[in-house]
Amino acid sequence: MVVRKRQEAIVPANAGDMRGQLEECVSVLGEKLNGKTAVRVSVFVNAVENESYAIAKKMVMERLTEFFGDKMPAIGVIAQPPLGVEVALELAYVEESDAKAQYKKADGVPYVVLDCGGRKELHASGMAEADLSKPMLELSRKAFVQATAVLNAEGLDFSDVVRQWNYIERITDMQEDIQHYQLYNEVRNEFYGATEWKAGFPAATGIGMSAGGVIIDLVAVSGDVRIVPIDNPDQIDAHRYGQKVLVGNNLSHGSEKTAPQFERAKYQGNGVAGDLFISGTASIKGELTIAIDDAAEQTRVTAKNIDTLISGDNLRPRELPATDDLRPDYIRVYVKRHDDFDAIRQVCEETYSEAQALYVIADVCRDNLLVEIEGYTFAR
Repeated sequence: MVVRKRQEAIVPANAGDMRGQLEECVSVLGEKLNGKTAVRVSVFVNAVENESYAIAKKMVMERLTEFFGDKMPAIGVIAQPPLGVEVALELAYVEESDAKAQYKKADGVPYVVLDCGGRKELHASGMAEADLSKPMLELSRKAFVQATAVLNAEGLDFSDVVRQWNYIERITDMQEDIQHYQLYNEVRNEFYGATEWKAGFPAATGIGMSAGGVIIDLVAVSGDVRIVPIDNPDQIDAHRYGQKVLVGNNLSHGSEKTAPQFERAKYQGNGVAGDLFISGTASIKGELTIAIDDAAEQTRVTAKNIDTLISGDNLRPRELPATDDLRPDYIRVYVKRHDDFDAIRQVCEETYSEAQALYVIADVCRDNLLVEIEGYTFAR
């Protein structure tokens, strides 16, 4: 059985401090969840260093624990300031009648398992090291250790992951001669290396945040399901990037650096209908950045990349459900510089006028990239 997920942004309408805006978001959350099952809530907070992040995370987790009780969905708290407010929520949910939900915990991480009639779907968020004073290498490994524990608790491994979010504090900063993102990629390869990737890597986003160490969120599936990786004819697969576009050194200071291991998009469904997860996408053609220093043009190039990726011409050869006007139902837009927000939003609203959207401030994985867009749609 294919169960449609829906995503919505909850952004407070009123000015105020973070606590007051969080309360407004939770009130809206209660209204939206009537007859629905929350599977994931991503909370974006205006925190620029680890002390304020820890305070914000504690506030959020206490309030959402009070709200959800023993039916706690996957919860992630991300230090990516939402545009114009102190806190915003992104809700992923299903209709209560569509799937039976089980609420579980492994290695201290709450997660949700959906029974979709012959298919199991796992949603987990917030996998991270609690001690944010530790070095980036330990922060990265702990996030993967927790992700492994959650997957193994359900008899799964990383090859079952169809969507992964990789949040990395100050992603382009250097630790001596190793970039934070490159260090993370090396650790990811350590954990991915033990897995047989029969259906390609997950769709994924690798994105910066101002605090919080390293956080992993994921969606994994097993059972009666068709899983198909989707590439973009206008872009080199990220996992095939050459050494010239990978910054700094690697852990061994000698051998080749590991490229980011993800697919441009991933489909999971029954071949007639299903989820289409669109990875974090930017203004890249081949493997090179396009329209440097022009945020509006980078947004247009990014949108064109997404349109090509989910076009009928790209999906039909893979025997996937396709139309000539398929667009994302939901987009999350990462804006590097606050001053570029209006230009980026204008292009997004013109291009994806019917999509729900959430805009946050975040450092993108290359110094010359000003915007990144990820998305979700239900293909049928």
